[in-house]
Amino acid sequence: MACVLVTGGTGFLGSHLVDRLVALGRNVRILARPTSSLENIREHIHKADVQIIRGDLRDTDSLQRACDGVDAVFHTAAAVDFSLPETSFQEVNVHALKEIVSIARDAGIARFVHVSSIGFYRWGSQPIDERVEQHPTNAYEATKLEGERIVLQAHRDGGLQATVIQPSFIYGPRARIGVREILWWVKRGWLPHIDGGKHRLNMVYVSDVIDALILAAEKEEAVGERFVIGHDISPTYREIMNVVAETLDVSPPRWSVPYWLAKPAAVFLQSAGNLLGMKPCRFADYLDYTVQDGVLDISKAKRMLGFQPKVALKEGMAKTVAWFQEHGGRTRTRESLSLAEGFML
Repeated sequence: MACVLVTGGTGFLGSHLVDRLVALGRNVRILARPTSSLENIREHIHKADVQIIRGDLRDTDSLQRACDGVDAVFHTAAAVDFSLPETSFQEVNVHALKEIVSIARDAGIARFVHVSSIGFYRWGSQPIDERVEQHPTNAYEATKLEGERIVLQAHRDGGLQATVIQPSFIYGPRARIGVREILWWVKRGWLPHIDGGKHRLNMVYVSDVIDALILAAEKEEAVGERFVIGHDISPTYREIMNVVAETLDVSPPRWSVPYWLAKPAAVFLQSAGNLLGMKPCRFADYLDYTVQDGVLDISKAKRMLGFQPKVALKEGMAKTVAWFQEHGGRTRTRESLSLAEGFML
């Protein structure tokens, strides 16, 4: 793996992957949009540890320049913000992915590791593994599923040594969506439990996902496979909020709202944010995840990759809160603010 391309290398997951690859002595190349902030990788730029290719996933020339001469591709870039129009999900998660897969295959790139999602599986009482029924419910999930199928089909057709990683809810320093909002609302005592907080969510600390990505690129038996990645334990939302509150040194949420009442309230908050000129936030869509059980079975990743999550929720949340307390108060423009962004914890 002499030269490695990381798409999305300036973002949350991608920048942590860049940290690890540089520490491993890899020659790292990053494809970044002209408008992307380089803050997460600033230290590597100062030390000349990475090469930046300015371009766009949706531009074939950018992809060809980025893939030229690399031995492996970690594709972490994706459209993930539910406030985006459906066309954006198609353009990035499907069409751009199809193009970079084609370029990587034609260039004979040795390994292609694609970051997918567990979102499109049917959540419920049955633990989620790679065999659970696929049941996308929104544009993000549908396009991530379609993109994953493109990657695996390219492997079956020959010429692409590909592996798919399907992480659960990733948290940690630099997290962009969801984590900041949860911390902000819990800090102020404004976040209720939904349906008593009885449902479960699998959360995985970012460094554990990086472990899985590196293993996927190194293990020959990982080629052509997909792996659900998460923690062994899937706590209830009430348990998660208790840990968040303890870490923030505030009282945990004491009150609960039934889903049938929370849903229209979330729609109202979403509309209010739009009227105030804040960045759209699809509260109602995110709320749907809180009334389903996201319990994982990661036995395949343990067996074939040797994957083992290392960071417990309390430890990971302490690291996450510490980072946001140091960095989370940076001011943003009015146009970029969500209901929580830009405010100190």
